[in-house]
Order: sequence, then structure tokens, then C-alpha cells
Amino acid sequence: MSASKSFPANFIKTVLVKTLNFETGFENYLSLNKNKIDTKNFSSDTWVISSDKELALISKLKSNSISLFNYVEGKSYRGILTGLSEAFIIDESTKKRLISEDEKSAELIRPFLLGRDAKPFTNPIVKKFLILIPKGFTIRKNLEPDNPFFVSEAMHRYGNMEYNEAWIWFKTHYPSIAKHLLPFKEKAESRTDKGDFWWELRACDYYQEFEKPKIMYQVFQVKPCFTYDENSLFCNNSMWIIPKNDKFLYGILNSRIGWWLISKYCTAIQNGYQLIWKYFCQIPIVIASDNKKIFIESKVDQILTTKKINPSADTIALEKEIDLMVYELYGLTEDEIKIVEGEK
Repeated sequence: MSASKSFPANFIKTVLVKTLNFETGFENYLSLNKNKIDTKNFSSDTWVISSDKELALISKLKSNSISLFNYVEGKSYRGILTGLSEAFIIDESTKKRLISEDEKSAELIRPFLLGRDAKPFTNPIVKKFLILIPKGFTIRKNLEPDNPFFVSEAMHRYGNMEYNEAWIWFKTHYPSIAKHLLPFKEKAESRTDKGDFWWELRACDYYQEFEKPKIMYQVFQVKPCFTYDENSLFCNNSMWIIPKNDKFLYGILNSRIGWWLISKYCTAIQNGYQLIWKYFCQIPIVIASDNKKIFIESKVDQILTTKKINPSADTIALEKEIDLMVYELYGLTEDEIKIVEGEK
């Protein structure tokens, strides 16, 4: 490989290598499968390197659309990092035990979805729970005037609350959770991303976003995997969330065309794609009237309702209906649909 200072070329040549079996030789394979791309199609954001037909289709899709970033006003957030999952992520039996020992424990426990448990067009099945004690929780609670361990504003301002006083307050008010966390004290203290005290999680200014209706998605996907949540689920950092009550967007992201766009904008890795927000947020979301959105939303509701009654129900026919509606919204021809579905 070499580099030199020169004027940029007007075109570049690319080849998509689909096999390692070069029957007539590698050079001949390159010659037969090369594709010329006009560099004026490259932007400062993302280079979509594809065939002329696919680039023309992408251009068409963008013509009556806005980027996902603008559609959601830039609001997408990474899942929670605890720094010590073995302490702060618990199972159903542990949750029940903590609450049976002390009912106030329920105030600090949230349903938690792992990436591997997320499925498209299904109601998430919660198997884990998060002990959520945000940075600032202990000090903030101690600023309440009726608290026997009252701390002054000045102490709060400089974070000088005495450790022993704080721990006494915490284990007095949440004895069951304090008892659960105590064996992990040494590891929790050694975290670089803890809160004011070792029993707290790192600073995060968007915890409240998890409480909203939202779309949750795996960062690494081998097929469309977007989950819709209305039950205030939290998740780990193998997932991101889009805190938007929008089943129209949810339908598009899980559709054939949504997956095709992901394959063009996102990084290919291990037979799938990595949905890094910087690139994923650039996929075009079609501008549609409320009336047209309602049709897709109704189909999504049908699927989710059916799956709620019977998680193993076959909803492929409904999903195909959504695909067809999305094709129509983007204005695809039969030939363009074949490109998306890999038939051309």
C-alpha cells in the first residue's frame, strides 16, 4: 500500500468479494466484478460503497426522507454500565428475597433487559433486574429536612458527607439491599466509575429516559432486532435506546428496507452489522402523513398483541404486510424491491 499527495480522483473502483473460489483466477474475478463509483457521492459523514443501482436507490430513498438523527432529534442513549454487574444485576429470586426482607427495596429495583433477551416484534421477557442507586442518591436523600441524618448544603456542595454517616443512613433505610451489596464492597470501591459512594452507580444524566416508552436495539445485529418497550425497562450496554413512543419508526426499523439500509450505512462484522450511532443515525426515515403512519402502527399493534397472548405465534404474514407498506411509502418499484430483497 502506498500514499501520495495528488488531486482526488473522480471515480474509484470497488469489488465485492463474495467467494474465495476464483475458478479463472483472482485478477479475472476482479475484472469481471469491478464497480466504478463517482466520488461526488461521498460526503464528510459516511461513504456508502455499493453498486450504481444501489447508490441510485439510496439517493431516491433520501429524497423524501430525513435522517434518523433528525427524526428522533438526536436522542439515542447507551445502556447502563454498572462497573460490577455481579453486584447490581440480580435475578428474579434475589429480587423477591430482597423485597420480602424489606419492602422498601422495591424502590431501588428496576426491570433489566440483557441484549441476548431482546427479540424483534415481541414483548420483552424480563429475567434480570437492576439495583439502581444513582450517583448523588445518598446525599440528596440526606438533604431532606426531616431526615435524622440531615446534612448541610455546604457539605452537599463539596461532597464531604462522612462515609460512616452515609453508610449508616443507607443500611438503616435499605437494610436488605445493603446486606446484599456488602460482600462486593472491595470490588465496588475499586471501580473508577462509581458514584459518590461505593454502593452507588456512576453519574448518568439520562436515567429518566429508560422510564419512557421506547425502542430498544442491540448494537450488534445479524438480523433486525428492535424491541418495543412500554414497561420502563433498563438495559445493559450491549443495547441502546431511542426514547420515542413511535411504532411507525419501530415498524420501519424492523422491516426489510430498514435492514437493507443498515447493511449500507453500518459496519459489517461477524456476519452481521454494528449499529454505531454515528453511522446508524444517518439512515433515511421516510416522511409520511399521519394517516399513512396509522396503517403501519396498527399492524405493529396487531403483532405485539398477538405475541403477548402467544409468544410463539406466527406473525410472518403481518410482518410482510409491514414490509409492503414501507416499500410503498418509500415509493419503490418492483425492480427496486428486488434489489432490497437481494434478488437483483
